[in-house]
Amino acid sequence: KWKTNEEAYRTLQAQINICRELGVKMIIDPHDFVLKTHWNKGLNLKDEVINKYIEMWNILSKIGATNDDVVIGYDLYNEHQLKEGGFAVWGELANKLIEIIRFNDKKSVIYITGSLMANPDGMNNAYPVDNKDLNIEYSFHMYIPHSFTHQKVNSKRVSEPYLFYPGWIPPMDWGKTHYGSGPLKWFDKWTIGATMLPQYEFYARYKKYVHNGEFSVIGYSSPVANGSGLLWTKDVINWLERNKISWNFWNHGFGFNNIGVKDYINTYWKSKKNKK
Repeated sequence: KWKTNEEAYRTLQAQINICRELGVKMIIDPHDFVLKTHWNKGLNLKDEVINKYIEMWNILSKIGATNDDVVIGYDLYNEHQLKEGGFAVWGELANKLIEIIRFNDKKSVIYITGSLMANPDGMNNAYPVDNKDLNIEYSFHMYIPHSFTHQKVNSKRVSEPYLFYPGWIPPMDWGKTHYGSGPLKWFDKWTIGATMLPQYEFYARYKKYVHNGEFSVIGYSSPVANGSGLLWTKDVINWLERNKISWNFWNHGFGFNNIGVKDYINTYWKSKKNKK
């Protein structure tokens, strides 16, 4: 959305300065800035595009290294639209990015997501990149079931029925209508835990750290589905903590807008801090 890349980097530095004042740590995550992926076309592998992406990470890692009191990590691509077979190509590019980042920043964590928009099953075809860097974590996002966590995202119709958790939930429709045709599926603590099976298997197979970069429920659910957002959030945190998966909570229009969630997470974080 910036007129020039330089303007974007200045904005980033301004945000870093604000985080420093507030005592907040930062992971730099450029989403599809400079490099865009496409569900049907995959990665744009033209040299001019890849070179711009590599140069972007050269600049970002220099900014991060200069502000290492705030910047603690880099997520190479937020939710790339790569299908199962696209991880090999992504892995090759990730190695190049790791090399350029490590030239500037030796210590910050580097996060690499799997395929399928970083969904849990996108880790099924992922594998550790060839790079031997030990400070790398493999990341996924947890929003399943999407028709619950993203309810009303598409239509935002007031008359649209709300979904509750635990409960029977229809499949998501990312098109014009919200709920897709298909069988209802039951979702509760145990099905949520089973959803993250690819993450447990990845760690068991490769002994590489797994990280959850995003999870939460959209704030629109609160008025009617009172308590559902909190119940889902508690269950996800329980599974992440039980399996020693580090996590970040997504809050932009989601998360803390749900009744009770902010108090629960603040209390949880304080209890963990006190245990240390």
